[in-house]
Amino acid sequence: MKNTVKIFGIITLITVIGFSMTACVDKEIPPEEIMTEAVYKGIDSAANYYELIISKAADRAAYSPVTGDDYIMTVTPPNGSGKTSEGTVDQSVDGGFVLKPNGATKVFNVAVDGGNIIAIAGEIKYTSGSLEEKTVVMNPSAVGGTTISSGTIVSGANVAYDPDLANLAAAKAVTDFPYALDFGGDGGPSGVNMSTVLDGTTAITVNNGKVFITVGTPKPEVLQGFEEFAAAGMEVTPSTAKYFGSEGSPVIFTNIEGTPENYNTMYGLICVKGTDNYAGLTYLSEETTIKGSMINPDGPNGIKVDIFDMTAKQGWNYVFTSTYGIYTIYSASKTLPAGYKWTVIDQNTKIKIGIEGGGGNSSLSGTWVNSEGDWKITLYNDGNYEKSENNKLMEKGSYSVRENNITVTTTHLSKDWITENFPDLDPESFWYTQDELSTLLTDNEITQDISENYKNQDGTYTLNGDTLSITLDGETIVLTRQR
Repeated sequence: MKNTVKIFGIITLITVIGFSMTACVDKEIPPEEIMTEAVYKGIDSAANYYELIISKAADRAAYSPVTGDDYIMTVTPPNGSGKTSEGTVDQSVDGGFVLKPNGATKVFNVAVDGGNIIAIAGEIKYTSGSLEEKTVVMNPSAVGGTTISSGTIVSGANVAYDPDLANLAAAKAVTDFPYALDFGGDGGPSGVNMSTVLDGTTAITVNNGKVFITVGTPKPEVLQGFEEFAAAGMEVTPSTAKYFGSEGSPVIFTNIEGTPENYNTMYGLICVKGTDNYAGLTYLSEETTIKGSMINPDGPNGIKVDIFDMTAKQGWNYVFTSTYGIYTIYSASKTLPAGYKWTVIDQNTKIKIGIEGGGGNSSLSGTWVNSEGDWKITLYNDGNYEKSENNKLMEKGSYSVRENNITVTTTHLSKDWITENFPDLDPESFWYTQDELSTLLTDNEITQDISENYKNQDGTYTLNGDTLSITLDGETIVLTRQR
């Protein structure tokens, strides 16, 4: 095993691992208890039923789907016979699979969560020889909460305050949120004053624990076309449609415009469900359907897949962004589903999106490589990061910055990291938290302290153009932005 500098969480273990004699004894497992396949199911809004079965290679004892495994996927309509696609797993990725049908020249993506299919995107070749270009999100139009009525977005919904707010009293004293980050395309990280780009009444306030949001109609000059979507191969109908808003990204309304000097007094109002589901706001000039997928080359291992299956009505809509590993799913509705909450945050809270000084920093976002080219880290603007060595994804976690200080927290180590440091293990999952990895080691009678690999690290950074220097625990590494 190699010894590496502890930057962004990884200390490659150099301790000799001791195994007891019992750990080397093959345990006989009854055939009926050996898992030989993984099954994923889903139903779309048209009531089509999907079932994906991935089977392990015959010579592999432990099982979770990996590259090279066989798959069978059936698509069954509510009335009529189904279609079947068979082939192999081209890539097993965080959040799903890239599948290649037998005899096909193209692959398609399947996003999963547990045993559920979340979305499918790409050209599918069926065993009959037919081809189908398919983009579908399972049940994308969930309802259950408040519905947008004209320009009234919210009228008296309960506000939530993030438990990690640095100063709860100061946050509760803020009543007006006239600015919006990631809104209108030209606002940039400093945001845009909504009243300057909208005609009619616009007010975003929090009073007595209640949220009130009324927005006017976007001025014609701020509406944008979908040319970039069409250029990426997305289907946008009608082609004349224009929008103003978030393009599906999370929107944060803020109390001040926001500059590096005043981030400590910036508070944001954002609509969230958990940590991976956000509701943005978008205005459409006419009813618009967007279907298709786009690959973002700056994602982990060169892949980040955005999947759109949405129909938005004329006027204001919620656009939902949900993340499953490398897959980001977009859908739209006039109605906010139950479970989403308008939440007040600051730069110290765990919901770190767009407010520099807390979560990600737009100037740091991107992929950075070391001088040898074998060490790569991707910093996302939402405050998350992923690190690869020799084109293998090794770890992920979160980072936060304030002025020139940086704090890094590793939350997960990958299967590749585990097999590199513990060659006798064959992990079933791809990502492991500290507790999950500790359990895996204990179950295999391995004694090893792994806490150093998950600890928080505080340090400093300097940014000079496309050169980033990070110092953590006294060690400095110099990285170059990958273009």
